[in-house]
Amino acid sequence: DDAAVLARRDRRVAMTMVIYLSSLIPALMVDNVGSVLAITGTIAGSCLSYIGPGLIYLAVYGEEFLQKVDEFWGYTAEGEDPDSAEDVESSRLLPEQNSSIAEVSTPPSFTQRTFKVVVWYVTLMDLWCAIATMGKSKLKLFKEKEALKSPHINRLGKCAP
Repeated sequence: DDAAVLARRDRRVAMTMVIYLSSLIPALMVDNVGSVLAITGTIAGSCLSYIGPGLIYLAVYGEEFLQKVDEFWGYTAEGEDPDSAEDVESSRLLPEQNSSIAEVSTPPSFTQRTFKVVVWYVTLMDLWCAIATMGKSKLKLFKEKEALKSPHINRLGKCAP
């Protein structure tokens, strides 16, 4: 609990000193404040214009992103309900409609598996999948809450409270 951690005087003093020193040391090292403000503005502007919209898009359309990740890497988000109809219908244990049971796919080679693992970690897929999973769950809760407010329950589409 954050309140319990910050309620201790020694932790409050330490946190205050860290914040104070992290702003004092760069101020003492730089003669021109304009360059500090330029760097701060560059970082903040980049986050607002490039990173922020991408994260919002990923959070809103997280379900589609997780499906594509699952198709390529075989990733399944933690905390998904295995009893839901979508998961049962799209189970990999069942054969696809167009494929025959006699078809056997060859397992990927060592280099293919290694390449996928390296690309997974280099592209920070754990982070993106966590953001998409969180966005998917929050969006589901939002839709359920809005559906309960609405006099027309079916106006939001597929939303079962």
